Amino acid sequence: MRTRLLLPALTALGLITALAADGPRAQTPPPLPQPPAETAPSENGVEPLARGPVHEAFAQPDAVEPQPGPIIPNRPPDGIDEMPPDQQPEGANVVWIPGYWAWENDSADFVWVSGFWRDVPPDRQWVPGYWVGAEGGYHWTPGYWAPAGLQEVSYQPPPPASLETGPSVAPPQEDMIYAPGIWVYRQTRYFWRPGFWVTARPDWLYVPARYLWTPAGCVFVDGYWDYPLALRGTLFCPVRLAPAVLARPNFFYQPAYAVSTPALFTSLFVARDYHRFQFGDYFAPQHAQHGVIPWYRYQPVRGVVAPLFAHYRWENRGDRAWATNLERLYTDRERGLAPRPAATVVEQNRLIQNITVNKSVVINNKTVTVNNPRTMVQNLQMVAPLKQVTQINNVKLRPVNKASLIQERQVVTQIRQSAAARRDVETKLVAEGHRPTRPTDPARTAKIALAPVTRPAGAPAAKEKKRGLINVSKTKGKQNNR
Repeated sequence: MRTRLLLPALTALGLITALAADGPRAQTPPPLPQPPAETAPSENGVEPLARGPVHEAFAQPDAVEPQPGPIIPNRPPDGIDEMPPDQQPEGANVVWIPGYWAWENDSADFVWVSGFWRDVPPDRQWVPGYWVGAEGGYHWTPGYWAPAGLQEVSYQPPPPASLETGPSVAPPQEDMIYAPGIWVYRQTRYFWRPGFWVTARPDWLYVPARYLWTPAGCVFVDGYWDYPLALRGTLFCPVRLAPAVLARPNFFYQPAYAVSTPALFTSLFVARDYHRFQFGDYFAPQHAQHGVIPWYRYQPVRGVVAPLFAHYRWENRGDRAWATNLERLYTDRERGLAPRPAATVVEQNRLIQNITVNKSVVINNKTVTVNNPRTMVQNLQMVAPLKQVTQINNVKLRPVNKASLIQERQVVTQIRQSAAARRDVETKLVAEGHRPTRPTDPARTAKIALAPVTRPAGAPAAKEKKRGLINVSKTKGKQNNR
């Protein structure tokens, strides 16, 4: 039986164009994609995935109360040799950030989170994460964007429970986003820093202060300006690598499938236990039961809207139905009333072929006629070959010559050396007994050697940034004397 059904959340054209509003707006939509041959993605034992973890150097959920991630019983594989693609997006300071292994619950196995081209945030440098042994298995220690030129890291005790309950008054101006309050460690104790309003900017996104867990204590990362998601670089999809591939001598992997920005916004989730973003089909009820929730529902503190979602709600303020349409799309997918993205590139190609050629899609075991194939494909095509994604994301690529690729591989080597240096420092602190567990435990500072980073031009100046901060938290500054 063939049913004709209007899907309001999928036929809302404004939803897609507004979600991708970070970059330059195209005057006409791109041509409908032509799926590649189904045999290409999985050949040679490398299977591109249309869902999985988002590289943490691209985006991380806001967190004011650090917690360790789950213990994984399996030992992660050794790192692989990764070759950057020979094209990169334009940007002020674009570098290749290497990939890493991440645990994927559904398959109960590790997937490789591909490296990607990243336009480095102003005055920041990447401190990569690493796997560390723990009782019963392994912990992932997350990476973070540290201040440029960082030479010492303070490993602090866990902060007290947050006092944040949300802003006490409405924003002084409509173009302001709330950054939650947070405990800040000064000398020998914690002091409470109240929340404040930040002036929103179309070309910049404010990342509020946060804590990250490490085996040697908590690391505080103060707030900073970053680029909107669509301008941060080219995000590549994770891949599943066959054991036989990993065993090959001289094996190297070069990412080829990138993530679509319009589809990313309509299939973005926060995995609370893993403290990371995930993209793709996580709409089934069992994922919510394991702490995977849509990005617009995530709250870093009870009563506080995540600044990332607040930014895009402000960015789309001209469309009063934007947030409603976004929520409706997620809800329809959760209830089986709207098609969900595919899990792999092969499955995605079949789905797109049905939509573009047969003008139909299967929803809840019913074949439904598609009224607007172009919009539905934009919602459902999570990944595509690099050249095709440039049209979808409306970004420009520039070639990377052989000499530049060699330099990028040298940067990758430096970043991996930074990861090793960080692991050695934190492992040594733990061996010396520094594992603070209470807010009153002492902090400890350690020197760490990190790869240098060039400062991009054009970021908001410090004075401009301060003018955008207004303290309006319900709680006033407090000292923790416990």
